[in-house]
Amino acid sequence: MVAGLGKLDAALPCALVVKARVRANLAQACQEFEGGGLLHKAEELYCAAIDETIILMGEKGRRHRDNLQRRLEQVRDNLD
Repeated sequence: MVAGLGKLDAALPCALVVKARVRANLAQACQEFEGGGLLHKAEELYCAAIDETIILMGEKGRRHRDNLQRRLEQVRDNLD
């Protein structure tokens, strides 16, 4: 599924809401993956979802962005 994100980006270049939601959901799944083997991928996906949320929603997306940022910080804490 993670590998298919490039195809999603190419097929739906303007569907930022959907792509941000997919990235956030995949990031959460990677974060919760047993053994922590996908934490780097989770970090990458959260960063992309945050960027898309900022572009798309600006200040209106602050709460969603803050939630994603908190999850990203949890991932980074686990990477250390």
